[in-house]
Amino acid sequence: PLNGPGLAGVPEPDESFELQSPLMSDLLCKVEVIWRKSDKLMSVWKPCLAATTSDCYLHLFEIPALGNVQVGTAPEVAFQALVPPVEVPTEDSIIDGLVSNGRSWFEHLVPGASFDLKNSNISFNQQKGNSTFEITETLAPNSFSKIAKNVRKRKFSLRLYSSQHMVEWLLALRALGAD
Repeated sequence: PLNGPGLAGVPEPDESFELQSPLMSDLLCKVEVIWRKSDKLMSVWKPCLAATTSDCYLHLFEIPALGNVQVGTAPEVAFQALVPPVEVPTEDSIIDGLVSNGRSWFEHLVPGASFDLKNSNISFNQQKGNSTFEITETLAPNSFSKIAKNVRKRKFSLRLYSSQHMVEWLLALRALGAD
């Protein structure tokens, strides 16, 4: 029987139970490894796991450098690069001060950027290549932008494996509300 705080009355798990990947969720519309680049000076192209959700968001998950993930890598492989290995400390490792590197276990599972597609515009610039487009989100005003009467925006360039993949993403993003 299960014992521990809060487990009273919890039935034994079914032996045939298998935990499903979050990538199989009905709340995800499209998931793929793509290249992303912000509009900031000196920004470089980086692979990311892009996921659109049924609540009209585009989430870009930064892939760790040691993940060895490139565009075209299966989303399941990229997701595994985001999930840290389980490190169970031993009594000796704690005594010796060899505890984890101080990072949160979920660090890479938090999106590096999320776009509200209902407040976003998509543009295609032929000069950037036939598999690249830009997404620009109009952000809610903050106290400074209200005073300066500025409209806050955030822009990323997204590059896909081919122009066909780009068209598929553009159609998916537009179906979720992006202009």
